[in-house]
Amino acid sequence: MKVLIDTNVLFSAVYRRGSTSHQAYNKAVNPPYHCLICDQSLDELTESFIEKFPDRSDDLKVFILDLLSITKVIPVPKDKHPLEAKLRDPDDALILRAAIAANTDIIISGDLDFLESNITQPMIISASQFLLL
Repeated sequence: MKVLIDTNVLFSAVYRRGSTSHQAYNKAVNPPYHCLICDQSLDELTESFIEKFPDRSDDLKVFILDLLSITKVIPVPKDKHPLEAKLRDPDDALILRAAIAANTDIIISGDLDFLESNITQPMIISASQFLLL
């Protein structure tokens, strides 16, 4: 089962070890799951984490090295997908587009715009919901 983790969950996983997001990340990178990360999320994570927590850049580097060794980074396709129209926040469209192109089964996100989008394929769930699977 393919699982794509959204940027906000990755951010929280780096920031707070042991958090629900960190636990969901740990579950997603182990069988039976195949964890995917959108290249857009990786860039956004790096930029926003360093901006907010410059003194924790070493934590981020360690996390990203681990992340890159156990996940697959997928690109964002250029062509829009019709499901993007269901999203309130156009910034989420890139994540959704990448997930659909990679035939992702689940997107783990903490973003209400995603969670309330009524998109069912891929399934969009919170980190806590993913832990219950």
